Amino acid sequence: YRAYHGSSFGAGNLTGEPRRYTLEPGIPGFVKFTDPYLYHAPFPFESEEQATEHYLGQLRDQIIYENPDAVAAIVMESVTGSNGIIIPPKGYLQGVRKICDEFGIMMVCDEVMAGWGRTGEYFACENWGIEPDMITFAKGVTCGYAPLGGVIVSKKIAEFFDTHKLDCGLTYSAHPLGCAAGVACLNFYRKRTHYG
Repeated sequence: YRAYHGSSFGAGNLTGEPRRYTLEPGIPGFVKFTDPYLYHAPFPFESEEQATEHYLGQLRDQIIYENPDAVAAIVMESVTGSNGIIIPPKGYLQGVRKICDEFGIMMVCDEVMAGWGRTGEYFACENWGIEPDMITFAKGVTCGYAPLGGVIVSKKIAEFFDTHKLDCGLTYSAHPLGCAAGVACLNFYRKRTHYG
């Protein structure tokens, strides 16, 4: 519920926090879940591990109630950004990955705010050793000098598009200025920083 994924109609419906209200009633099929926020937890946990177990249990139950075959993806911020820089408790992201694998659900990590070295690794999810099926990114890829965003996909998803076409495109997709800024920033990151 605390995640922010954008303000377009689709991204806004993924968003759980109050900025989504102007888009409601919204698109059917977008279901929110309660992610861990230990500072404002509903009751005191004795450890991060106990909190992780509680929140993963809630997520798993919700998937079962919704029907696992009807859940295409779990989209989440690896580190919740604009709602408090909320770091997940120990084992939480690994647990989400395990649940996704169990039910055949894609795990999508929104790294728009936390990506590109802001947490010590290229992407925040790398701090917990997980590999999501998709990573969305923007902002830090150009250091804000020009707009650019993208999606990194797993090999399995990429191979699907070897034989299937993706019918979408936008007027400003792959704009040369944004791409040039992205290449320059990535080259700078590689030379001047030491991730990992």
